[in-house]
Amino acid sequence: SETAKHINEAVRAFQNRKAIQECMDEFVGGGLNLLEPHRKFIRKGELIRQTRNKTRTFMFYLFNDLLIYASPRGWKYRVHLKAPIDSQFKIEVYGQGKKHHFKHCSAKLKKTAKALKESNGSE
Repeated sequence: SETAKHINEAVRAFQNRKAIQECMDEFVGGGLNLLEPHRKFIRKGELIRQTRNKTRTFMFYLFNDLLIYASPRGWKYRVHLKAPIDSQFKIEVYGQGKKHHFKHCSAKLKKTAKALKESNGSE
C-alpha cells in the first residue's frame, strides 16, 4: 500500500541519516558536517593506501557523492581527504578480481592535483 511504502522510505532515510551521523562521530574535532539531503551512505572499511615510499592503512568512507579517507587517531580518525565523486573522479581496478569481487586486486584513484586541492579546501 501507499502508506507502507511511505513508512519504509521514512525508515530508510532515518537509517541513512543515523549511519552518516555515526561516521561524523568517528572524526577528530567533530567539525565535519556530512549531512546533506541527497547524500547516501554506502560503506566504510579499512583499505591500504600505497604511496611511492610506504604503505599505510586508512579508513575509507564511501557515500554516493563523496569519498573520505582518514587515519586512526586513538579511538577516532583524522580526515586526510574529502573527494567529491564527480566527472573528474576515476577508479582503475587491477588484478584478478571477478566482477564485483575485488579480493585480490587493487584500485587506483585518479584525480588531478588541482581538483584534489579544491576538494580538500586548500588553494
